[in-house]
This record gives sequence, C-alpha cells and structure tokens, in this order.
Amino acid sequence: LVTVLGKRSNGTYFFDPGSVRRHFEKLSVTGGLYGIYQWAISVPGPELCGRDPTSATRFSLKFDPVVSPAKIFHLGWTFDRVDVGAHFGSTLPEYKFLLIQDSGLALAHYHYRCYEDVMRADRTVMLSHRYIPSNGDVRTAITALEDLLKGGATPISFHKARRYLEHLKDPVGSREKYYREHGGTSFSIPEIAELLQRLHGTAAHSELAWHSRLH
Repeated sequence: LVTVLGKRSNGTYFFDPGSVRRHFEKLSVTGGLYGIYQWAISVPGPELCGRDPTSATRFSLKFDPVVSPAKIFHLGWTFDRVDVGAHFGSTLPEYKFLLIQDSGLALAHYHYRCYEDVMRADRTVMLSHRYIPSNGDVRTAITALEDLLKGGATPISFHKARRYLEHLKDPVGSREKYYREHGGTSFSIPEIAELLQRLHGTAAHSELAWHSRLH
C-alpha cells in the first residue's frame, strides 16, 4: 500500500487526495523531471506478527531526506524511459538539460508484511533469479550472494540480495535492524488503516473463492 502525502511548509504531512491533487496542479510545467526526496517505509510492529498485521491503527513513520530521488515522475510527452520502481528516469533529448526539481511531496510506504514474510519473499526472488541454488545450505547461499555483490555490484533486485545476505549471516541482528530502521514518529492515519483492512479483506475473500473453485 503506497500513499502519497503532501508536505506543509512547517514540515508536517497530510493525507488528503484533494490536497495532493491541488499540489500537483501548482507544479510548473517545464517538461522536466520531478522527484520525491522524502520517504518513509512503515511496517507493523513485531507484537502484531503472528496475529493480523492489518489490525494496526497507528503507523511509525520516519521521513528521511535522501540525496537522490526516492521516486521520479514526469510529464507524458517528455517521457523517454524509467526503471522498474521509478527510482530513475529520463526525458527526451531536448529536455535532458533540465534539472530534477523537488516536488515538495513525501512518500509513505506501508508494508503489512512482518520480517519473516519479507525474508520468504526475498528468498523466492533469489531462487527465481538463480542467485542461490535451491538445494544448497546456508554457507553455499552466503558465498553465492557475496560473489554476486562483490565490488558494490548492483544486479537486478540487488537490494533484496543485500538484505537476504544480512539475514543469512545474522538472523537475529537482521530482524532487530528491520524493525529499528522502520521506527519513527507514530501517526494515527485512519484512512490508511481502513483502506489496508478493506484491501486485505478483499484479498482474503478472493483467495477463499479461488480455493473453493479448486475443490
């Protein structure tokens, strides 16, 4: 679940689709790229894991400025290319001289996945890319990922590879780091909680219907 929050002049944030739309409308149309330079990833606290992570009503968000944009967006007719995830992008040649402008927006990214869910997903990606053998032990996987990332290499899904490598080397420390890095100011954002619960309920209903058809 990704929600774009507008940033006020006093540094606080608001969740209001109408306000965000009006903020977009005020941005100058230059044909250049706009960047989102502040973002936060929030996850349910470990106390919710093993229960229902969607029962969270408060979200710990720590907005940190980044040197390069967390996300990029630009006007349609200037589009050249963008990477998966929209972290980098480029415009048509005649617009490349324009500098990336700060959009004045912040991005709040909420995962209802707990640490164990993330590690299972990371392992699936590592196997899918054949970065690690499916029948290898932990030491074999560590060696394979260290070779993959040697010299600061950035292959596809490198951030997942780095995170999974940390987990293999130190599961306890990696788990503590995961929750520590996603800590911050606790916000009560009812709209996010309600939407998350509604989406999770819809997904659960769809999965139940799918299993019913199978049987």
